[in-house]
Amino acid sequence: MTQIKIEARSRDLLKAFSTLSAAIPSNPLVPMYGYVKIDVYKSSKKIFLTSSDSRLTVKVFLEAGSVEILSEETSFTVPFDDTSKLLKSLPDAPISMGYEHEGINFTVKILSQTQEYVLAAEDARDFPVISQGGKDSFQIDAGQLKEGIGYLKDLVPPSKETEFKPFLAGIYFDFKPKYLTLVGFDGNMSLGIFETDVESAGFDSFTLPLRAVSLLYGVLSNSSDPVGFTLSAKQVSVEYGNICVTASLMEGSYPLYRSEVTPEPRLTATVDLEAWKPALTRAMIFSDSTREALHAFQEDFMFISSEDPMLSKKSMQDIPLEDMEGEPLEILVNGDKLLKLLAAVGGSARVEIKKAFAGAKVESMYIFPEVVKGRSTLLFLMPIVRNNY
Repeated sequence: MTQIKIEARSRDLLKAFSTLSAAIPSNPLVPMYGYVKIDVYKSSKKIFLTSSDSRLTVKVFLEAGSVEILSEETSFTVPFDDTSKLLKSLPDAPISMGYEHEGINFTVKILSQTQEYVLAAEDARDFPVISQGGKDSFQIDAGQLKEGIGYLKDLVPPSKETEFKPFLAGIYFDFKPKYLTLVGFDGNMSLGIFETDVESAGFDSFTLPLRAVSLLYGVLSNSSDPVGFTLSAKQVSVEYGNICVTASLMEGSYPLYRSEVTPEPRLTATVDLEAWKPALTRAMIFSDSTREALHAFQEDFMFISSEDPMLSKKSMQDIPLEDMEGEPLEILVNGDKLLKLLAAVGGSARVEIKKAFAGAKVESMYIFPEVVKGRSTLLFLMPIVRNNY
């Protein structure tokens, strides 16, 4: 018995499924997590598509060409993998989707031009239900949020490294002391800070999981369109355009990432980032397995070198500095980490070499890019040192 008929463009459905893939596990332990739920409403041409693995839920709504409901049922499911493959193979044209339910059998029929495809479905009532209620809400410009998470997303460590540190597996939204600050930290060496102009308003700080961060970065535009956040005790929902992402909050307390008072820098200089990045790349050619890059500051130049002592190979590059003040010094950093940090910024940057806090036994490198749309950006790199301290 036919329950629901929908007509929509295959291109629009394929784009929606691409967004929904963020919440589809590669090997779902719960079979229903491999399905997409489609909700329709009477007297409306809007259809709502949802994917969820219970910790991350993604919803997308589309304007359909037509929606026809022939019974009281208003929801059905389709298998994500099979439907995605089918949509990729179809030309960009209107297609019709029919849902049938008889007894314990659930079937979806997709008609494209003269071809009909039949897919097995599941009972939509078994789909995970995620509440989207919240106690607090705020908005941020899409362009500013995209810029901030663009700087920070590559600092977040992979999930295999955060099994015992779940609070690091995302970007931290910190509402203290006055403004919303976004933080990315790899738990060891690299730290990125992006301050926005969103006022704190006493909201609770939280960590947005990396999967949600990566999805948002892909769909956000460089515009002033609003992105709405709604917070509850256990989850955060983010709405933008026709997309809503709901994620369970990460457990654990985020580490203290900066000191209110830091010592004066031993050295400051302005560096052309477009010269620094290729010079560092070339200097790393002969780096050994430690991936260390020595940065020596002297006489208005920065000398970058790496070596492989076992193979008696060494590479050195130099670039000029502007406004250098302070004594000549050397700092040894992880070149791969530094390249990741620099990849997200351009123009020039102020570099400071100083201790992270009073009493620290080793200097750190602070990088302040000058061209930033947000209030400020601080990239902080803890150096690697061979000697004991």
